[in-house]
Amino acid sequence: MTQFAFGTGALYAVRTDISPTTPLRFGALQDVQIDFSSDLKELYGQGQ
Repeated sequence: MTQFAFGTGALYAVRTDISPTTPLRFGALQDVQIDFSSDLKELYGQGQ
């Protein structure tokens, strides 16, 4: 797994259940880890 190194930063989030939305700042970050994962699936039929 690839690891990325960043300095001190800020965490922002945007709500997706309402509109219009504005970014909301959670605060300063010191130690955060993010894991990304995905599944590969074969598609069958007309809508490939």
